[in-house]
Amino acid sequence: CALIVRRVQGPRLGPLGRNARATQPPKRAPQHHAFTRDKLSAYSGPTYYISILGTVFDVTSAPEFYAPGKDYHNFCGRDASRAYHTGEMDTDLTDDLSGLTDEAVEGIVGWRSFYLTHHTYTVQGRLHGSAFYDERGQPTAHLLELERRAEMAERQRKQREREHHEQRRQMVELGERPCRGRASGSKRSLWCDKGPDEPTFVPRRRLAAEDSRNGGMSSLEADVSDGHVSGSAAAAFATRGCVCVELSRADHSPQLVRYEGCDRTSSLCTVVDASR
Repeated sequence: CALIVRRVQGPRLGPLGRNARATQPPKRAPQHHAFTRDKLSAYSGPTYYISILGTVFDVTSAPEFYAPGKDYHNFCGRDASRAYHTGEMDTDLTDDLSGLTDEAVEGIVGWRSFYLTHHTYTVQGRLHGSAFYDERGQPTAHLLELERRAEMAERQRKQREREHHEQRRQMVELGERPCRGRASGSKRSLWCDKGPDEPTFVPRRRLAAEDSRNGGMSSLEADVSDGHVSGSAAAAFATRGCVCVELSRADHSPQLVRYEGCDRTSSLCTVVDASR
């Protein structure tokens, strides 16, 4: 059966909340034992060890998660790195990460960080002779490549987050809002919410800078007329972002384009993606 795995999972704090940690014994120092697969398999109870990316952790402090019959018991006594991404407890209890995206690898590396910084879980050593550490316990080229991919994915994610934050900041300055919407097949429904005593907002497509030349849209002149987008231009805009603009200023900028077939004053618009 499939199990949805979340990075934030772990022993829940007691009734004292964060102060409950003060009553727990201090975290033990990391150990540097060499594990084989056979040796690791012995730690599935009553002492519980798991391995992720070849680093072995003692999670005995959380039997409510790792004891037999609990959600994460199948992680014990093996390296099941792939399942930390997929959540597939029947098929993916393996250290084979082939075919995973950089974003998925980043998530698994994030899980390793979760265990490394957890307030009770402790490092016991490395899984020698695995995909991640060689017979001498040194990182393999495969592990180093996974870590490189995860670092790259993290940089890209943070860049997207910065761009999104900047986009939202600019929207606020321009008096715009994000569109709301849903998709069904080749159709997208876009709409703008309206609160009490607020003016009407309407959906428009904001052209990216590369779609504009010399203050206009010369590369799109054949397809853009009177603020409408049609034909190939509509397909070219398929991935562009929708913004909600106050009706009184919605048609005052060449960067704001009305969707084909949508009423100029309507806060709801259905868009058909002809490229599908």
